[in-house]
Amino acid sequence: MRRFVKWLPVLCTAVLLGTGFFMPRLAALALDRRLEQEVVQRENTAVSLTLNRERDFFETLELFAVSNTQVELSEGEYRKRAEVEDTAVWIMWELTAGGRVYEVPEVTPVLMTNRDVGGSGVFWRCVWSDSKGMDEVLWLDDQSGKLVALQGRLGPSVTEKKTYMATVEPVFQEAAVNLADFLRLYYPAENVRLSLGAEDGDYTVALLRETDGREVIHSLSLRLRGEWLYFNL
Repeated sequence: MRRFVKWLPVLCTAVLLGTGFFMPRLAALALDRRLEQEVVQRENTAVSLTLNRERDFFETLELFAVSNTQVELSEGEYRKRAEVEDTAVWIMWELTAGGRVYEVPEVTPVLMTNRDVGGSGVFWRCVWSDSKGMDEVLWLDDQSGKLVALQGRLGPSVTEKKTYMATVEPVFQEAAVNLADFLRLYYPAENVRLSLGAEDGDYTVALLRETDGREVIHSLSLRLRGEWLYFNL
């Protein structure tokens, strides 16, 4: 017992030294843990605020076109993966007149923001990759479930277009007309107008709607480059 009492101060000193040696590391780990939790909490709060704000669909289209920051999410707020997959396949089937069979795409929810105007929204990126690594990409709005942008190879549309086709100049390439006609029936707009751009293959898709008794026009870009079509990109 006396020998234990004799060594007790030494043991206490060793414990104190050991604790002092590891304390900075333990404190750093605790701080890192707390900061990580704060970051996750802030990110979740920011995403929650974004998702809880109901946006006008036309604002959503314009937001997507000017967004410059993307952050992948684990899930959307309004749409489930299965619903997004089905919608994406249906849209591509419509735009190609069922001439191409599309498998289920790889879908990823993405938070997109514009730092200049402070706007943000959640969109689903739907990707089909071929054997050559060429991707067709369709973007859906999480809130409305509607198409907001597209990069793809397109063919004839199966939608009814007799009335609209009669008003379109024959110089417009078929793919541009097909997409404009699809959007005319698909978007909540009173009308859709397609006009030629300054360069070959460049077009403007104008969405017209009535707001407070006046006509409002939302213009979106459409480019044709060979067999590829780029809408609102």
